[in-house]
Amino acid sequence: MFKETVKTNKNLEDINKEIIYNNYKLEEVYRNLNEKQLLYKRFLGCLPNPIVIINNNLRIYYCNEKFLDIMEVNNLKNIVNRRIDNYIDFKCDIRDIISDINNRPVSTTINKDNKKLEVRIFSVNTEKSEFILLLKDLTEEIKLSNMKEELESIKMREEIKRNFLSNISHDLKIPINVIYSAIQLEKVLIQNDDIEKLSMYNELSKQNCFILTKFTNNLIDMSKIDSENLEANLGLDNIVEFIEDYLNSLSTYIKNSGIDIVFDTEEEEEFVYFDKEMMQRIILNLVSNSLKFTKENGTIFINIKSTNNYVMIDIGDNGIGMSEEFIKKAFNKYEMENRTKESNPTGFGVGLFVVYNLVKAQNGDIEINSTVGQGTIFTIKLYR
Repeated sequence: MFKETVKTNKNLEDINKEIIYNNYKLEEVYRNLNEKQLLYKRFLGCLPNPIVIINNNLRIYYCNEKFLDIMEVNNLKNIVNRRIDNYIDFKCDIRDIISDINNRPVSTTINKDNKKLEVRIFSVNTEKSEFILLLKDLTEEIKLSNMKEELESIKMREEIKRNFLSNISHDLKIPINVIYSAIQLEKVLIQNDDIEKLSMYNELSKQNCFILTKFTNNLIDMSKIDSENLEANLGLDNIVEFIEDYLNSLSTYIKNSGIDIVFDTEEEEEFVYFDKEMMQRIILNLVSNSLKFTKENGTIFINIKSTNNYVMIDIGDNGIGMSEEFIKKAFNKYEMENRTKESNPTGFGVGLFVVYNLVKAQNGDIEINSTVGQGTIFTIKLYR
């Protein structure tokens, strides 16, 4: 009996020693774990980006100071155990996002206080019980990207401005030389009584006079626009008759380019307030634009329609069209698109800029509808 008691006491002592040893080991493990957790938190706290750890119930387990700052929360205790979607609007169910994580990070973007943030979501363990959300402010990157694009646009406009004088001299010299040469030949043709060729060179001179007229008017109008001195002399008149008469004066100029012109109207008379000189310059610019971008045997069409509130004038063609990107900026000053029939495009990107401002000066509106390879339609609205 005594021996059994001694043996039992000894076994209990061994068990007690083992328990003490295991408790010591457990305390050591807890101590190491706390040290690692403290080191882990210090590491997360030193990171420049906001970080938050959530569990699979979307509740916040931990976050660093950067996350508290961006969420405007003073204390970690005020945010722990609260749902992450109380602070971040993911515009979708975040459960769908975290359920798709397969040991690889998932990225999404959110908006917070007029800032765009990228959120990268990492799974902490294979059981997908905890997730790390790393936030990155993209606002400055977006601003920088926009600034770079604007800088490139400014550089391009500055380059066009630098070439402005050379473009002017080129566009002036060619029609002047053609007119001068035609005048010199006229004396010889008159002496030889060659009426047919004389008529041909007269028409050639007339065409180049139209080019010079458009060119000089654009320069004058551009100067007035820049100085905010563009004023319309509005008068009530028959817009149908006016456009038809002006197109007749341009018909030879257009047909000699190998392009047909079609004029159509629903009404013979449509009275509206407009500036005659401005309207002539608008039509000449848009018709010249169509001639430049329409292949031979193509068609330019002008349609006039009306409603109770406005008269609508369509000036279009079945030419090569405009890209969607260019349409957005077509009315900007110095904007050009390399889409001419020839390898060397003419002009310097002010024609449509002038047209837009001439229409606006008459309290009208203008818009572009175009498809690459099919053609372009400019629609002008003059209000009654």
